[in-house]
Amino acid sequence: MTRQFHWFFVVMFQVLGVTGCGGTAMADSTHARPGASDGRTPGWLTGETGKLRYLVDDDGNTYLGFWVETPLGVHRARPPLAISLVIDTSGSMSGDRIDNARIAALGVLERLKNGDIVSVIGFESRTTEYVEPTVVSPETRAVIASRIRELQATNGTNMYAGLELGEARLRSAPDSHPLRRVVLISDGHANEGPSDASSLGLLAARGTDHGVQVTAIGVGTGYNEEILNALAVRSSGRLYHLEEPAQMAQILEDELGILGETVAMDAWIEITPEPGTVLLGVETLGGEMRGAKAYVKLGTLVGGQRRGVLVRAKVDTRGLGTKSAARAKLVYREANSKASREERVAVTYEIVGDARRAKASASSRVSALQAVVEAARVREAAVATLNEGDYEEASADLRRASSQLSAVAAAAPKGSAERKKLERMRDDLDQAASRAASGGAGRARSEALKNNAASMDALMGN
Repeated sequence: MTRQFHWFFVVMFQVLGVTGCGGTAMADSTHARPGASDGRTPGWLTGETGKLRYLVDDDGNTYLGFWVETPLGVHRARPPLAISLVIDTSGSMSGDRIDNARIAALGVLERLKNGDIVSVIGFESRTTEYVEPTVVSPETRAVIASRIRELQATNGTNMYAGLELGEARLRSAPDSHPLRRVVLISDGHANEGPSDASSLGLLAARGTDHGVQVTAIGVGTGYNEEILNALAVRSSGRLYHLEEPAQMAQILEDELGILGETVAMDAWIEITPEPGTVLLGVETLGGEMRGAKAYVKLGTLVGGQRRGVLVRAKVDTRGLGTKSAARAKLVYREANSKASREERVAVTYEIVGDARRAKASASSRVSALQAVVEAARVREAAVATLNEGDYEEASADLRRASSQLSAVAAAAPKGSAERKKLERMRDDLDQAASRAASGGAGRARSEALKNNAASMDALMGN
């Protein structure tokens, strides 16, 4: 058994003994006993310990899960948007790719509301600002469209310069436009200027101080997924893999549709351990430890979204009785509001002397989140295997991951969001395994990029 699957068996054996969920903490509440609520209406933020009960003097190693679930049907007008389209115009984008980039950019223009701000930047060896930041209006739409049609593909790929200019334009957007998004489209490797994932990721992270997030779109099979991963992760943005250039228009239409459902911005979570608890690390991509606390930047939240945050922890198991594990705080701004809002939860657990009661109290929600994270890591490992051309090994790994997800899903409550997500991910893994096995060496790179995009989405808690 490879090491990447050892953890899966641990999770499976833990979950198969589930008889109930761990204590769900309600907004601004602390449980009188594990699993109890104070009767208040739940907010967006909930949390659970890995188990409801732990055996006295156990090692205490566990996971904490936190979820932000935004409501559907919240009818708020989308905040004014400032968007910067940063498009790779290097030589490899010539032909269908640059043609489809123009079509996609024109499609964005059609979907923007009057009053939104748009800029369009091309990057090759140098940057060209085809459209300076312009307020969209009936008078400016034709001018913007004519400049978009001038996009041309030439020379090298200085992605850093293009992203830097795009972020600068959004940083200077007026306070009236709090929703700020760079959409970066590339089909190749950055090869001029700072061109490593660390430097470009740091640049993307700096933009978040001004509310700027990056949607990274990789076209074809020649782009550097490590760089686009870093842009999305460090800015709490999104990553898309496009098999065909013609998909650009639909992806950008979908992206604007998502932004149109924005219910909150500048969201972040801070998790503080209670005395006796030690936080060991954040498993969700984009999270970090700040001293003893865990911090995860979430950015923009849309209606009906469900974001999970997984944290490794060691809890105090000395003595019998109920104990507090950690407190979490969610901070965000509602759409079209300058005021920040806070939600707080506290998660608790019980120390018992009965090993069977402890084993049977595993949280199906936390176990499901663990399983999703580990399956995503298997897909991430499969990317490297596929890039090396060993698609048979990658297919076998994906199938084993699917089998383990199936076991965890079977133990989750029927009809639960956790079970549905695990089943969807299992089915997707089965399809990925089939494609990897049947596609041959010629398809290995394409399958690697598909698995990369799926793993990033899961590891970011989406």
